Amino acid sequence: MSKKGKSSLGRALIRDRMHKGARPDSFRHTTELKDGYDWSTNMQSITEQNDLDEFLATAELAGADFTAEKLNIRVVTELKPTGVLSEAEKKAQNDLYQQHKDSIRVPRRPYWDARTTPEELAANERESFLAWRRELAELQETEGIHMTPYEKNLEFWRQLWRVVERSDIVVQIVDARNPNLFLCEDLFAYVRETSPHKKCLVLLNKADFLTESQRKSWSDYFKNRKDELKVVFFSALEEAAAKDDVEEVSESYRDDGLISGDFIRLSVEEYSSALWTKDQLVHLFRTWHTGTKYKAGSTTVGLCGYPNVGKSSTINAITQCKKVSVSSTPGKTKHFQTIILCEDLILCDCPGLVFPNFVSSKAEMVINGILSIDQLRDHVPPVSLVLSQIPRHILEETYGICIPHPPEGEDPDRPPTSAELLNAYSYNRGFMTSSGQPDNPRGARYILKDYVNGKLKYCIAPPGIDQDEYHKYPPPKRSTPSATIPVHVRMTKERVLGTEDIDHEFFKDQIVKVGFKGRHLVKSGLTASGASIVGDKKHHKGKKREKLRRLHQHKDA
Repeated sequence: MSKKGKSSLGRALIRDRMHKGARPDSFRHTTELKDGYDWSTNMQSITEQNDLDEFLATAELAGADFTAEKLNIRVVTELKPTGVLSEAEKKAQNDLYQQHKDSIRVPRRPYWDARTTPEELAANERESFLAWRRELAELQETEGIHMTPYEKNLEFWRQLWRVVERSDIVVQIVDARNPNLFLCEDLFAYVRETSPHKKCLVLLNKADFLTESQRKSWSDYFKNRKDELKVVFFSALEEAAAKDDVEEVSESYRDDGLISGDFIRLSVEEYSSALWTKDQLVHLFRTWHTGTKYKAGSTTVGLCGYPNVGKSSTINAITQCKKVSVSSTPGKTKHFQTIILCEDLILCDCPGLVFPNFVSSKAEMVINGILSIDQLRDHVPPVSLVLSQIPRHILEETYGICIPHPPEGEDPDRPPTSAELLNAYSYNRGFMTSSGQPDNPRGARYILKDYVNGKLKYCIAPPGIDQDEYHKYPPPKRSTPSATIPVHVRMTKERVLGTEDIDHEFFKDQIVKVGFKGRHLVKSGLTASGASIVGDKKHHKGKKREKLRRLHQHKDA
């Protein structure tokens, strides 16, 4: 290709970038709105920072000159609890969390009006965001509270602020297997502060993992709350699997007669544990709130929540086509997007945000899909947490492996260790390192992803419900030797028995046949070593001696 041909592509891209304002509005993305912000900034989610990076980022956010002071910085790190906590530690943490429950808040957007310039608004937002981070840091340091590594990039919170301001109905999507971990109650408080006319809804996605009785328990729990949050149970996976025609789905949105009004028009006090369909969900959005200043006669529904709870999957299930990209990696959606579902309904997908919340350890966030498994550095704590929830026989039946039992002197009922599980799993799958050892980090990633995807299912009970009664596992299907005889007993038995005894035990039941050769009675069969015999001698030696005897007789003659 000529030099001129190489440069023409670059010029075309530059012209397109310089004249993109001339494109019609239908081709514009939400991030191209002229609201005074530079949406081309780096939208990289920041949930975890070491102490030095956090200090430098905070100083930069405050606009302070820290060049002369950074040489005098002394960074002190504290060890945080990882893995499985004891019952006493869990109770102490829960008491502490209940005491400071109202202190965990989401950042508020400062007041602004038409007279506020974009520069003033940006400065006020940075100042408010910095004050919010300082409050949470002080709470962690003084009270010793462990929190989720919440989102520390201001651009992501700006996305949330705009979604809340534009939406008539704010839907917070949570994972039905552990709703309280994903539910941010202060987000709904912020929505009501923005406007008392906005509606709030909790959508428990992935509810197909729950049984009818489990959904009933959570339905009763939300019904008995003081705030009486409206909740629905939904499964984006089941709805996406339904192969409905797109035109028929669009017609069902316009025809209210296709949907049972007695079922879908639920008041705030009424709760149902049944799985809602996409048609029922759309009907609720259309009839619950009408009219908005964003677009006259239409209702805007904003979908918010943690990463990997299924916001994008819910939109694709409702529209029955791929409107937004879906990924199991947290943080796939970078900017909020608007999807016009029909004439009077607009969906707004907000990027996944890690809200500040109480958490026992980082491992809890890993197994719930909040933090990326592929970027995990220490696999032992999350795998140990999975082993504390999933029984031994479920893991053995799911993966077809035999996990070693505790050695003599240890508690025979204790759960397996991460090394015991991962060694058995990695050997079985052929995950080996170059030195011939099992590749446990690789095996851990597969097991943790199976837990997040629901292959290893564990559902958390609502407060006040016994966990053992809420989630019951089926008994073992069969009792195998590996499940009844400990490894050290089996190895000792094999060493005592020996190879010769095993051969003797195997060949002792061989049938010995009796027959006649001429006038002599001979026995034929197998020796313990497997050689054939004729009479009292091994017949291959007898034939050789008989041949030599006849040869000598012929020479003498």
